[in-house]
Amino acid sequence: MSTAPAVRPAPGPPATAADEFPAYVRAPTGDLLAVVTEATGEPLGLAAVLLRGAGWRPSSGPRRTQVTLARRLAGHGLDAVRFSYHGLAESGGAGEEVVRLDRPYTADAGAVVDWVADQGCRAVLIGNCFGARTALAYAAGPAAGDRVAGLALVVPPVFDYEVARRLDRRPLGHFARRARPGRLWAVLRDPARRRALRRTLRAFASVAGGKLRPGRGPAPASTGGAAPEWLSPRFVAHLRAVVDRRIPVLFVYGRDDPYGADFERARATALGPLLAEAGGLVEVTVVPGRVHGLTSVETQEAMIAAVEAWAASTFGRRA
Repeated sequence: MSTAPAVRPAPGPPATAADEFPAYVRAPTGDLLAVVTEATGEPLGLAAVLLRGAGWRPSSGPRRTQVTLARRLAGHGLDAVRFSYHGLAESGGAGEEVVRLDRPYTADAGAVVDWVADQGCRAVLIGNCFGARTALAYAAGPAAGDRVAGLALVVPPVFDYEVARRLDRRPLGHFARRARPGRLWAVLRDPARRRALRRTLRAFASVAGGKLRPGRGPAPASTGGAAPEWLSPRFVAHLRAVVDRRIPVLFVYGRDDPYGADFERARATALGPLLAEAGGLVEVTVVPGRVHGLTSVETQEAMIAAVEAWAASTFGRRA
């Protein structure tokens, strides 16, 4: 990694495996295995730090989207670092069975950002779902300082409890069908499925106790109305802090993403004035299909192209 010139030349070719090397990053949670992609275009003094969702995939991301994105950003002069969270794949530390959106992995993110700073680069955090909330929470915190140059947030939920959010969308008949005796016996015989069942039962108990997000109501007609009770105060506060620090932000949702519908409802109330105040500092890009889960080639390419275009236009002229 190296520092950048003042003016950005034409993009270089995408990186390949020959431009990558592994590194272990020391974190309070354990040593994190990272893969570093070196810039193939003229270096900008920036490093994309890729934070994946909570689907327990290694650093390649779902369907190797993080690999593709890192290598394409390299052509625009950004180094890139993708890594496995603590307790996953070859990273050290103890894994966690339940991931909560109000408990993002900021220690992991901070360790990688510190490592990037030691190489002479500022970080551009690019997170997907849980990783997006982790990126936003870290960038809003005091530890980030001036080390974060930008944020690309792909399908970030605007509520705080992902497990309960999924449960309140599913009809009771869905769970009744899954409670057949034969299926329950298969679950009880499998240790991994027993653990998953315990997680689901804990989420149900929280929903029953009123501790988690209730069902959403109708969208308000205009800005200035009351914020939905499920809108995360943390999300709003973190975005406020990032805007106050003048950090460029990109939001990416798919037209068919329920999380995108939640964002639009929040945008009609509490987020509306904040986004208006941010002006061109915050961009919202909506692509065809459903980005959450990246289940189709079309949505994968659309997401990557959106982040690539934003990075090129935001950082392409000056470091």
